[in-house]
Amino acid sequence: MNVTAVGPTGPGYLTVYPNGITQPQVSTVNFPAGVAAVANGALVALGDYGTYPNTDLNVYARVAATGGKVDMVLDVTGYFQ
Repeated sequence: MNVTAVGPTGPGYLTVYPNGITQPQVSTVNFPAGVAAVANGALVALGDYGTYPNTDLNVYARVAATGGKVDMVLDVTGYFQ
């Protein structure tokens, strides 16, 4: 998938990971403040909760600014079976 941080108001990161596991200590994409968009490609497994539609992803967003915000775009570009 392509993970894009859009319009962050402070520096930070996004972490995308499967539901049902502990949040990883690494980020999927890091971004500085004030950029229009920062993207990164990632291979991310789905949570193992049976068959569709019961597979899930978690997204953790951290913006190091008081009242900071970031929008994001998750674009699935393929899958493995």
